[in-house]
Amino acid sequence: MANIVKVFHADHGISQSTMQTLVDQVLPFTPTGFFLKTLDLPHGHEPVESLLYGPVAGDAPVPEAEVVYKQRSPDRPESRMVNLPRRTSKRATIIGIAAEDGVTIFTCYGGEAAPREPGDKSLTDPKELQESKTFWSQHALAL
Repeated sequence: MANIVKVFHADHGISQSTMQTLVDQVLPFTPTGFFLKTLDLPHGHEPVESLLYGPVAGDAPVPEAEVVYKQRSPDRPESRMVNLPRRTSKRATIIGIAAEDGVTIFTCYGGEAAPREPGDKSLTDPKELQESKTFWSQHALAL
């Protein structure tokens, strides 16, 4: 079991024990370095909340006419959001870095992986920015 040394975005309702379960699943495959993994939660584990709507979540694209833009926290850009209910998922995405002294988690959330939002200041690569714009033109988060 690897020690989680830091969690930057612990605001997605994922418990520390769930993050530890996910880290324990990731580390046999990524003992050191960056990881971005979407994993099934173990049998018997409680589902987690997922806000994502759109094709990767098994839905139709979310039309612009149904979207509002809202800043979810001061450190984030405005998010493309839709007035639909939050759902539960038996899958979770975890993003972080494994090192010899432990694991740093950047974020962990319920559901399928999604790229950073187009207004994210850390998104500087033009190709990644275009991929983000394309993805988020079809996806939205539940309010």
